[in-house]
Amino acid sequence: MTFGAFTLLRHAMPQQVPDEDPSTWRLGPEGVAAARKLSGLLSENPYVVASAEPKASATALLVTGRDPALDLRLVEARRPSRWNSEHRSDARRYLSGEDVHGWEAQSDVLRRIGESLDDHQSRAGSRQLVVVGHGISASLWIAATLGIDAVRWWKSLRFPDAWEIDLLALRANRIHASL
Repeated sequence: MTFGAFTLLRHAMPQQVPDEDPSTWRLGPEGVAAARKLSGLLSENPYVVASAEPKASATALLVTGRDPALDLRLVEARRPSRWNSEHRSDARRYLSGEDVHGWEAQSDVLRRIGESLDDHQSRAGSRQLVVVGHGISASLWIAATLGIDAVRWWKSLRFPDAWEIDLLALRANRIHASL
């Protein structure tokens, strides 16, 4: 990691469609309204990059007012695309370091997110870097990087959520907004 700080946004709540792959879910009316409440929190000319999943790219546009650069390396941790009533339990196990059948290796998630952040910080130059992603993959990376509990971080996240991540101070601070 060659940079010090960035803003991390977790996407707004999507409209959940059990028969569809979660990576294709889009924001519903409540998610759109919640994302709009975060607009105005960021600098006027940020460099914005988002996961290529529709819920993340839509959140980026609604919060920042600009189309983000899209990066497949920021997608959620890959897992089976079928509806899973045990998702929260599987996610807790995964974030605790357990191998969960069909889920992407944690080391692969850490590598791809780290590479993406390095690339986009370079492209951002002196502008504020804003990264819009997902709860599980971001929690895994933040926990590994800041030395915090991944499950606790993940459980604390909102839909949407905004955090200032300071890698030099090894600190994460929620950006407050009236959600």
